[in-house]
Amino acid sequence: MWSTWWRGASLAILLTGSAALAAAPRGEPAAVSDVTAETREGVAIVLITTLGSPPHQATLLDHPDRLLIDFQGAEYRWRGSPLTVGADPIRQIRGSQYKAGVARLVVELARPSDYQIEKRADKLLVTLRARESSASVQSPPSLPPPAAPEREAPRASANPLLFGIIYVDDEWIAYIEDPATRTVGRYRVGDSVGGRAIDAIDEERVVLKSPEGTVEIRLSDEKPGAPKRPATR
Repeated sequence: MWSTWWRGASLAILLTGSAALAAAPRGEPAAVSDVTAETREGVAIVLITTLGSPPHQATLLDHPDRLLIDFQGAEYRWRGSPLTVGADPIRQIRGSQYKAGVARLVVELARPSDYQIEKRADKLLVTLRARESSASVQSPPSLPPPAAPEREAPRASANPLLFGIIYVDDEWIAYIEDPATRTVGRYRVGDSVGGRAIDAIDEERVVLKSPEGTVEIRLSDEKPGAPKRPATR
């Protein structure tokens, strides 16, 4: 689960692109210039564009639930605040010049969530996913009815589940649940998940290969516990 990966800390920083792309023009201070957000299959994605590559510090708070991201030595230049977001679990994103030399973004959350931050040249990619509610996990009864073993049996398919796909820096990235560990991770072409190698990723599907053959998983595949999509005309 995401809660075992991302609770309370930002994860690995991946640097891509040349130093020239990451640096601000000579004499011009670093700045936060733009913020966009979207959602894919329960995963919210926030893309923060910066001028230069200012160091950042992220803090996850509750009561109310929110994620603070402070950019050190940076000016606040984003003019889209506040941004009301229809990307669960995000309610709104706002920002300000918190104090001299510190630009702050506040991601207001609808419920407790876990997050990951990746740094890529002049962009910060923030992904958020709501934590599973403990109330939704039912304890097994002491005397289960005869039908209980059938309801509690693991699903027959051992295929990985595809939860979302995004396109960042000229490559597709897929959010896939490993059937062995039941954790959702970020995968690229060439990575391995569930004992299969990822051969291709496009907008709606992922192709997996193994000695047993080829398997294709799609965003349209039904996820356990996920609401059914309404029919479109």
